[in-house]
Amino acid sequence: MPTWSAVHQFMVKHKEYFLALFTMSNISVIFLGLVAWFTFSFAQDDYGKMIGVGAAMGNVALIFYCLTLLPGIAKRFGVLPLQRATLMLYRRQFGVLMFLTAYVHGAIISTIPLAMTVGLRPEFFGAHEQVGQLAIMV
Repeated sequence: MPTWSAVHQFMVKHKEYFLALFTMSNISVIFLGLVAWFTFSFAQDDYGKMIGVGAAMGNVALIFYCLTLLPGIAKRFGVLPLQRATLMLYRRQFGVLMFLTAYVHGAIISTIPLAMTVGLRPEFFGAHEQVGQLAIMV
């Protein structure tokens, strides 16, 4: 079993591959949002499966959010210096991926169904949707 320093050295040595992996993840999340929109537009019977995917995207966004917070907490308490350094290498990418997954989560769960059924009327801009969008933007 490799030590954490070996893992850290591997991740530093192959940083460009990990950045490419994050880029592919970002593209995949955006593609998933487009698939959800087309699924709701053309196959509403199958959109129930997309609701489950949207709920999972919310959980994934929460995990990525925790990964962006963890290095700062570890630094404050002075624990896990090598693990913190490893997470700091990709903290920005985790943040971008968190934003995209949270945004796609909101789109799949509420925005796409409301926009397609209600339209852009005042009912669409309810308090729940406004607070959710504000939380994503902040």
